Amino acid sequence: MSANNEYTASREELLALIKRYPSSEAVAPAKDIVAGRYRILTNQPLQGLSSKFAMAYGVHDEQVPGASLYALVYQNNAPLRQKNIEALKDFAHPNMVSLLAFAAVEISTLSEVRMVAVLERPSGQTLSSLLAEGKRPVSQTTLVNFLLRPLAEILKILAQKGISHNRINLDNVYMADNRILLGECISEPSGFSQHFLFEPIERILTLPLGKSDNAINADCYALAVLTLHLTLGFKPFTGIEKESFIEDVLVKGSYTVLAAPWDFSDELQDFLRGLLNDGRRERWDPESIVNWLSGRKFNLIQPSAPHESSRGFDCMGTVYYNRKAIANALFKTGQDAGGVLAENKLSRWVENSAHKPELTEMIARIASHVNVDNIRSVNEALARTITLLDPAGPIRFKHLSVMIDGMANVFAEAFFTENQEDIQTLVQMLDSDLPGFWLEQQPGTPPADYSVMGFKLPRVRGFMRMKGLGFGIERSLYDLLPGLPCQSKLVKRYHVTTLRDLLLALNIAAAQHAAEADFMDRHIAGFITSRLDIGKEMRVNELDALPFFASHAGLVALKLLIKAQNKVESAMELHGLCSWVAIKLMPVTDMLHKRGARQDFRKRLTDAAATGRLKNIANLLLKPDVFIADHNSFYEAVVAYTMRARQIGELNNQSLIMRHARVVGRGIAQTVSYGICLISVYYTLKAYLRF
Repeated sequence: MSANNEYTASREELLALIKRYPSSEAVAPAKDIVAGRYRILTNQPLQGLSSKFAMAYGVHDEQVPGASLYALVYQNNAPLRQKNIEALKDFAHPNMVSLLAFAAVEISTLSEVRMVAVLERPSGQTLSSLLAEGKRPVSQTTLVNFLLRPLAEILKILAQKGISHNRINLDNVYMADNRILLGECISEPSGFSQHFLFEPIERILTLPLGKSDNAINADCYALAVLTLHLTLGFKPFTGIEKESFIEDVLVKGSYTVLAAPWDFSDELQDFLRGLLNDGRRERWDPESIVNWLSGRKFNLIQPSAPHESSRGFDCMGTVYYNRKAIANALFKTGQDAGGVLAENKLSRWVENSAHKPELTEMIARIASHVNVDNIRSVNEALARTITLLDPAGPIRFKHLSVMIDGMANVFAEAFFTENQEDIQTLVQMLDSDLPGFWLEQQPGTPPADYSVMGFKLPRVRGFMRMKGLGFGIERSLYDLLPGLPCQSKLVKRYHVTTLRDLLLALNIAAAQHAAEADFMDRHIAGFITSRLDIGKEMRVNELDALPFFASHAGLVALKLLIKAQNKVESAMELHGLCSWVAIKLMPVTDMLHKRGARQDFRKRLTDAAATGRLKNIANLLLKPDVFIADHNSFYEAVVAYTMRARQIGELNNQSLIMRHARVVGRGIAQTVSYGICLISVYYTLKAYLRF
């Protein structure tokens, strides 16, 4: 039997072995049922409650048939607000929709496992629709008792839980049975679809996916804008363009733009002045709102226009009077603003207006190193200067603007949409350490989420450069989004989020994919190294003596799987996965030259796979003795064969034989001639000398 036939026979035996052990669908939960009671009505989509990241469906509660509920079925790569989900599982308030269940569920129409949230279905009308009907303005008493008190109470509790809502707007607050009901805040990343009117300036300047996840002060701001609309009884800013609004706020301030044109009571003016504050640290928090509702007097003065100097700064033909406006102008102007920095006029303006010598010195130092002929130098200098001018705003580099804890979502979106420009921009942002520089400029102790990302990002930057199995962009993705399920096409339908589920999913997938696909791709490898926090590229050190094996991708993949199995449960039996691994690593046995040894090794490999233990396969493949002994024997045989072949070649070479014959013949003839000559001399001498 040829080596190829031997391999084919072993492969067929292993494929049969996979079928012999029926895989348990342990990682596939019940179809369309959440928590054993909530049935998802996949034939009843609810577009009005859906988002870009989750589709809404009706729900039938089998224990309470009349309950009005709905389900959010998330996409498999959706960036979940995991902290919010965990905190809201045990939270119930009469003025906010309740999260009743959250679990992984197999959706029958998709044939995939998805994360599903079951929520109370809001009833009544949205405040937006009520205003559109021309309802009268809400009185201050009604506003305080029916809207502000319950919503302030909710915000205070959310702040205590370390989360924020970030979807407080006219379309997500409902009025039913004389009760205000706040809608959900988990269908999308923080503030993704929030209208810019309901966001403070630092979040308006940020990409929708790049906003901070925990921004309770943004909720307080949104509550003020909501109050403004209800007090007026109509939508005063319908049709306003976002860019025009940003310019107005940067020049005049949020309070002046939103509230100053209208007449309010003194108490309500205090409320709006405290919340529509463009200083994030000075803006009222939920505790301040509660104090105001309790009757505390603040007597805040009306904010003036945010002018920091009577002399404006000319940026590309437009004059600005404060640092935030200049920062935004530099960002919008982009690379063309490199000349503005190089002229060094900005540092002098800051010195005269802000009276901060240290800030002036830093801006001047950046300007002195700008090379206007080097695009990378200009972009980095602009990003750092913008951060110095407006540290409360996002990190702004080239065309991207993100908060440090929003970078993960922007990176994931770029990866899944294959937006190479955004990926490269984010990589350059990390290479320039702009997140670290931004963190250094934040006053006081940065929030915990900022600190965590500040620790993660330098590591991610290093992993992106590494090309080995388990690293690169995929590893970075799972490090930045630890809740993201494995995106490998081999296991994606199972929504794998743990190493145990990954191994079980691969065990199940073996029957379908073993014949044509490898048992590991870069997503699986990146998922494993991320979950195990492996920081160095792996090698098969056991086979260092054999360079071909030391970096063999299949053997490295086997070692990763073994580490995963050891982390979970080393005794776990994975017959399907082991057979799959054996099939794909069977070609390794071709390195054995002896037919008998090769046949024996393949049989032992098949037997090891039958145990369902990956370590038994490793014990066979990762021991160099057999391969080294075979290599040495083969080398000796090659040397001996070479010598014999040379000898045979010489014997088969006719010209060489003729030349050799002539040499030998000449030698024999000479010898015979010498002999005859000697004999002749002898007899001649004997005749004459008579001896």
